[in-house]
Amino acid sequence: MKTISVRGAQEHNLKNIDLDIPKNALVVFTGVSGSGKSSLVFDTVYAEAFRRFTDSSQASYYVMGSSQFAKMSRPRFRSIMGLPPALGLSQRQGVAGKISTVGTISGVSDLFRVYFAAFGDFYCRKCDIPLKAFSFSEISKKIMEEFEQKKIMLIASIAEKRKGLFKTEIEKFRELGFSKLRINGEIFDLQDEKVKITIDAKKLNTIDIIIDFLIINSEKKQRIERSIFQALEYGKGILKVEIGNKYYIFNTKSRCPQCGESSPKIDPRYFSHSSIGQCEKCEGEGSEGEGLPADLFPCKICSGTRLTPIRPIVRILRKTYEEIHLMNMNKLFDFVDTDLRNISQGDKSKEKIFSEIFRSIISINKVGLNHLILNRAGSSLSPGDLQRLRLASMISNKLSGVMYAVDEPCQGLTAEEVKKITLIFKELIKDGASILAVEHHPTFLSECEILFLMGPGAGVHGGQIVAKTTDHVHLKDLLAKQQLQKVVSKIEVPTSMPAKIKKLSKKSSKSVDSAVSLENTPNNLEKGYISFSDISLRNLKMQDITIQQGAITVLRGESGRGKSSFLDLCLLPALSAFGGKGLEEDLTRIPQYGKFSKVNSKNISVNIVGYVKPGSMTRSSRRSVASALEVIAPLREIFAKLPASQVMGLTESHFSWNSKFGRCDKCEGRGYIELPQKYAQSVRVECELCLGAKLNSRSLLPRFKGANLADIMDFTLEQTLEVFENHKHIASKVSRACQFGLGYIQLGQGMDSLSGGELQRLNLTLELKRASLEGAWFILTHPSTGLHGPDIQILGNLMKVMTERGATFVLIENREEFSKFADNIIEF
Repeated sequence: MKTISVRGAQEHNLKNIDLDIPKNALVVFTGVSGSGKSSLVFDTVYAEAFRRFTDSSQASYYVMGSSQFAKMSRPRFRSIMGLPPALGLSQRQGVAGKISTVGTISGVSDLFRVYFAAFGDFYCRKCDIPLKAFSFSEISKKIMEEFEQKKIMLIASIAEKRKGLFKTEIEKFRELGFSKLRINGEIFDLQDEKVKITIDAKKLNTIDIIIDFLIINSEKKQRIERSIFQALEYGKGILKVEIGNKYYIFNTKSRCPQCGESSPKIDPRYFSHSSIGQCEKCEGEGSEGEGLPADLFPCKICSGTRLTPIRPIVRILRKTYEEIHLMNMNKLFDFVDTDLRNISQGDKSKEKIFSEIFRSIISINKVGLNHLILNRAGSSLSPGDLQRLRLASMISNKLSGVMYAVDEPCQGLTAEEVKKITLIFKELIKDGASILAVEHHPTFLSECEILFLMGPGAGVHGGQIVAKTTDHVHLKDLLAKQQLQKVVSKIEVPTSMPAKIKKLSKKSSKSVDSAVSLENTPNNLEKGYISFSDISLRNLKMQDITIQQGAITVLRGESGRGKSSFLDLCLLPALSAFGGKGLEEDLTRIPQYGKFSKVNSKNISVNIVGYVKPGSMTRSSRRSVASALEVIAPLREIFAKLPASQVMGLTESHFSWNSKFGRCDKCEGRGYIELPQKYAQSVRVECELCLGAKLNSRSLLPRFKGANLADIMDFTLEQTLEVFENHKHIASKVSRACQFGLGYIQLGQGMDSLSGGELQRLNLTLELKRASLEGAWFILTHPSTGLHGPDIQILGNLMKVMTERGATFVLIENREEFSKFADNIIEF
């Protein structure tokens, strides 16, 4: 089939959708947040592809006597035909782990570990010289060629700087007929009974047995080879060749020619900072304190490499594993494409690993992450960079006939960077792939081949295919029409001044220098400002940046220009030092106030600092939207006071899935059973006892307006607002979330199921409850994540309202739709 034929899709809010998705094309699904895009692409099409894969794998492994696969639940649809194998990349994969790096996420580090362990050259830890091993034939050939017509001594070492008398060893060589013994440079005749050999057992002694003393020529080849064999045998694999005052050492085992240190057996895990190679001090984080960047605050033991210094030294072309992990992707590509390629050619084992390394690095550079290094912490990456890194890992193998389902691949990118991403997808399509993308970026939409517009609204008001088009002019008309149909906001928004835009000028390819500041006019600075000058941080070098209080400031520019570094290591420490209390504990982990810039301020007020970013709120299936909005306690109180509850003796604890009194015993209040898979990620299967309700049967009996607590958890926020409009403690909190365009999400929805954009808006909702926002600073990274044009309008309006109440916003954002809400724009 040339299409993926979907019939009767009803997952979540989908309204019995029928559609044909063309294969071998770039197909994009767009629409307002909550319109059903992810429900269709990920929860229906991709989920069914993955289910079929696990089912077929399950059948294969049952034949082999294995039962490690669980039966996955089938998404709600009537039929899907023409479905190819699929790979998925969703925002729900969450943030990177605390010891994850660019290398581990992309898989490049794993490949280099194997290459170093299998083909690396060992170096002596003390002398820093190669540990070299020769075969008997190599040693014989080398001696015959290099020392021809020269008088040499062939020596076997008995002891090298060791204490002891060595009587047994000396007597053994006397009995074997050897005549010359050298102790600490003095030669003795072993066969002369008159010669008395004395050794000071308390001193470090070097004792050699002289195997032969001869001039090298081809006529003596048999004698030379016999002497070499004896020297290697008695020297335990080490042979010394002396000519005058010079000596040369040959080993059949890898040993140091100077100190004799031998090379141990090496394992790829020695190069892993999550295994036996981990630095004990920083536990693989690489920094001197939890949460600090390893490149700026390196661990004093491992110097930021994350690896224990007490391990073998292995090099490839004189470069260590650590040095390779500190190269940016451009330099690493040059090294791999030239030097590593040259030493790998002709060796099938090397070529196989090399080709995988090469493909992976090309993919990382193609998605625009050439500014990164392999040692960079995954937790320090922006959500967009993390998403693209995972995308690079996914596409590096160029599988043919595969469907790629990707969620917002253009998150945080400029228009030019977006065009590069579309070119990558088009290359995959030429190789036979099909691309299904959920995306909102206008540039990406204009580059797609087929676009499905979903809506018309969110939640119960969405779940339909509003339009399908291949005409970009028609697309613009459709988006404009949907923008007008959307009820944006009832909040009155003050008219904003035009944004003042300052650009950072490039002075070199290595750094970005600039003079960026607000105009010092009363209108701009009367509310106060904070100014940073002489900034020197990573590749960011600027003369001045000023952030106005009580305004919306947007930072924008291509990836790797230093936007996140400025926020994390200049602005946040300064705000913390001015007295701001962070919403997260990690704001206090960067005490180096003023380390990377000079800081000045005037009339500055900092009462609270909210770093609102995707992943800043806890992503947990046990934590729900209701618990984040703090409406769980009022709901339990309402149910505990119901007449039925009073009669049954039920308390508030009986309506908690975290309490032994209320939770389902089988799933322990999760609503599902998580089954580990042997060859795939764990699978969640709905609990067969509570059917996803999380509560036990007794706690589900009391009803409020005909609904038990599990039913209410399935309500959207809009439905919740209608049912509890007379309950102030619930209605006020839910109403604020609806103002942020979140009315479509369910009250009991797990936090791990929310997109990054939904998490950011939910976080802002919690701050809107403050009576005064004076001195409140909010730092947002890519707030457009998951947002369509109308959604951005809602968020922008509410940000304006919050600034009128004293709040300050600093955003990293490249979407042009945000420009009209900005008071100041700084381009990096």
